[in-house]
Amino acid sequence: MKKLLIPAVILLMCAVSCSKWVFCAADETPPNIVATVPADGDTAVDPGLAELSVTFDEPMKDKNWSWCYENPETFPKMTGDPRYEDGFKKCVLPVQLEPDKEYVIWFNMAEYKNFKDCAGNPLEPVRISFKTAP
Repeated sequence: MKKLLIPAVILLMCAVSCSKWVFCAADETPPNIVATVPADGDTAVDPGLAELSVTFDEPMKDKNWSWCYENPETFPKMTGDPRYEDGFKKCVLPVQLEPDKEYVIWFNMAEYKNFKDCAGNPLEPVRISFKTAP
């Protein structure tokens, strides 16, 4: 009987939903944000924008997110549930924005760390702000 050799990098198979599978390397490195829509600091966001998104540098755990606010008055009205796209690297939040309004969003906060990669490492909290056009 032959013995199976275990590779140096152990791959974890993460069942994420409905027979979708994501393969990820076991690691202790937290994920990073590579893009947001809108971008942090944008001052002329189209108030008709119907979805916000955050894109990560690695696959994330499905059904795990923390779209957070420091003040409910500066958080957009949600019109649906968040979802992952693009191989679980992009999280989308359906929203309704108002014209000429400043918004502040946190991706995770000290007490809410549900944005996690598929190895379970939480994103360090990140704050963005943007303003919609009149």
